[in-house]
Order: sequence, then C-alpha cells, then structure tokens
Amino acid sequence: MLTLGGVDVERVTERAELLVRRHSLALAAAVTRALGPDVDGSLGLVAGGLSFIHASRSLSPMFLAGETRHHLRMFVAPEGRVAWSVAPTLALALTIGLDVVVNAPRFAVVTASGRTGVYELAKLQPRLGLALEWGPSKYR
Repeated sequence: MLTLGGVDVERVTERAELLVRRHSLALAAAVTRALGPDVDGSLGLVAGGLSFIHASRSLSPMFLAGETRHHLRMFVAPEGRVAWSVAPTLALALTIGLDVVVNAPRFAVVTASGRTGVYELAKLQPRLGLALEWGPSKYR
C-alpha cells in the first residue's frame, strides 16, 4: 500500500496553527473470500512505515514559527476490505483499518518567552479508504 499524496491533520489555536501531513508505505498480507458473484472481502494485517511532516505557523507575536520537521515511525494495522468488480479490469474497494503507531511523534509550538505547547498524535489512528483497483477480476 502506498499513499499518493497525504493525509493532513490541522490544529488551530488562538496563538498558533500546526499542520501534520502523513504518508505511508506498507506491505499487507490478507485472506480473501468471495462474498458474491462480483464481490470479494478480505481480512489482513498491514505493516510498514509512516512519514509525518510537521510545520507550525504563529498566529500571535507571542509564538515563534517552528521549523518543518520529518518524523519516521513504524506501524501495524488490522485491516478489512470489500471490493466490488464494476468491470472486467476495474473494482471499487472500501477498506477500514486501525493503525497502531509505534512511538507516536510529539510536536511543539514555542513561545517567545521559551514556553512550549505540545501536541501528541494518537497511538491508535483509525483509517477508512475508498479506492479504484485496476487488474484482472477473478469473478467475471
């Protein structure tokens, strides 16, 4: 699995804005079963790496703009998938997973006086995806 683009998480307070962009690259293993003439489902396990790109912007003279940083983390996730073949080489797939992030990153916004505000990402991150899959269908 490879995300082409990213998932943005934005947190805005009265003093600062924090933007976190997430990219992932992973391998998946799954057991697939036919659920109908053109529908299949699978349950599996996904494991890989996440890249979190973090940037902050000050909205007040009391806060300093933070530098952009990259954080690499590992994750593992149980995942369920249902795919419907809409054509001989095209399927519409819905996936749901729960990413368990190892050592979730923490981000800080620093004030001019040196105090910091910390934002920590959750260790459990639910994921829902909708995708078009290209390839030969087993059910047509």
